[in-house]
Amino acid sequence: MTTNTSILTALSNDYSFDIVFARQVEALAAGRDIVIGISTSGKSKSVIEGIKMAKRKGAFTIALSGGDGGELAREADIAFIVPSTNTPLIQSIHLMIGHLLCEIIDEQLSAKDEKEKA
Repeated sequence: MTTNTSILTALSNDYSFDIVFARQVEALAAGRDIVIGISTSGKSKSVIEGIKMAKRKGAFTIALSGGDGGELAREADIAFIVPSTNTPLIQSIHLMIGHLLCEIIDEQLSAKDEKEKA
């Protein structure tokens, strides 16, 4: 969620690394948001806790996972699971899915802009 090392370190030290994303989601997420959790194994506790918090906040949750999906896939509203244990393969497909989601969002926003101009 964050590239701010200070926030990541502070939350980890003051609370627990397991809830580092949950605390950020608690502060930032709302009912119409979409929160995406990404974990190669589906077992990353910090990502799972972030998804759980997002659901409590009313956000729609998406999981990107590998293997059998793990707990992350079970907690999310929808999950994209790469049925493999090959880490580079899983991460490459997650990257592709991320690009596709961005493309879909861009198309939807562009269509909305065109409608509003008409």
